[in-house]
Amino acid sequence: MIEITHYLTLGYSLVMIGILGFFLKRQNLIGILLSLEVILLGVNINIMALGVHLGKASHQIFSILILTVVAAEAAIALALVVRFFKEEKSLNLESITNLKG
Repeated sequence: MIEITHYLTLGYSLVMIGILGFFLKRQNLIGILLSLEVILLGVNINIMALGVHLGKASHQIFSILILTVVAAEAAIALALVVRFFKEEKSLNLESITNLKG
């Protein structure tokens, strides 16, 4: 049987992979955004596991709220990536200052 420690370990591992990817892909916009998604999903797994373990619905409602924020963040990030690539023909973050105004 899968215990809560397995879920917490999975969530913690996803958060650590996301943080590692965030620091290793600092120059690539898509890499940073994907790392942020992995971090938020790892946190979501931990909150969901604790909610099921404690038997409280509030954790599950909060988890659904996090998923909504993740979906909105992904949509906005995709729009920014498309706009940035249209202007620069590259996704290198060093030239992001050209989008001011």
